[in-house]
Amino acid sequence: MPSLTIRKSIVIQAPVDRVYDVVRDFRQWPRWSPWLICEPDARVTFANDGRSYAWDGQVVGSGQIEMDDEQAPGSLTMRIRFLKPFPSQSGVGFRLKDLGGGEGTEVSWSMDGSLPFFLFFLKGLMTGMLGSDYERGLLMLKAYVETGHVPCHLDFVGTGAFPGGRYAGIRVRTEIANVGPSMEETFGKLEGWARQNGITRAGQPVSIYHKWNFATGIAEYTSAMKIEDTAVLATLPSGGAEVRLPACTVETVRQTGPYAFLGNAWAAAMTRSRALKWRVKRGIDPFEVYVNDPGSVPEVELITEVHIPVS
Repeated sequence: MPSLTIRKSIVIQAPVDRVYDVVRDFRQWPRWSPWLICEPDARVTFANDGRSYAWDGQVVGSGQIEMDDEQAPGSLTMRIRFLKPFPSQSGVGFRLKDLGGGEGTEVSWSMDGSLPFFLFFLKGLMTGMLGSDYERGLLMLKAYVETGHVPCHLDFVGTGAFPGGRYAGIRVRTEIANVGPSMEETFGKLEGWARQNGITRAGQPVSIYHKWNFATGIAEYTSAMKIEDTAVLATLPSGGAEVRLPACTVETVRQTGPYAFLGNAWAAAMTRSRALKWRVKRGIDPFEVYVNDPGSVPEVELITEVHIPVS
């Protein structure tokens, strides 16, 4: 059976004992789990001794995780068993290192498992997807330990109509790990172009995701602003072009919180798509709409809508 190994790390500004206590307490996991945030209504049950919990959901599947060994405050090992969407089991580990001098705790989260033999061709994809999940989980764990909460709230809006429109956009190909800084740079170019040419935005800006390849680690996206006068397109910087988003029916996940947590909204949307809860419409790429301006509201009040075109 093809092996599957994940290793991800983060530094948390908290004493190692504090981090250990949070990770050790399964009853706190729903507050920072990268999977349960995708389906808040999933049923979660905890063992009386707190050493295991089980989950059962319509989109996140079902399974159980239990403690194997505890070496306070430096390490924890666990065994996770998946029942759905397909049976498998893996070893999970946490390593906690006190960095000293008030520098916090380095937390490493790992998984060693395998795929069913008939899914061998998905190894690269699954490694990338699960790696992304672990990164999201560590980011939420960091926020939860440092502040007591995760500043990310998801609303599952349901089915609606997107009006479409004409946009001035710039298409970019970059590494998935670099999408955040790349997108900030791309929107900076668009905003600079608009100011230089006296262009007023005609609607909320968007980013359209053409490719997101977990196996290769490469993404392609277009960031765009809605315009009324297409004549201005001739002045766009290199890589710029007109983008037309057609009117379409969409399923929407709305996130309130910093852009750093947007992976949660996308994970929730794509999990529903893979579980066939939504009938994805081919030919229209998924996109996100920035409902309010990061220059006018605090990060925790930023609203972003992830739209999945459906039929």
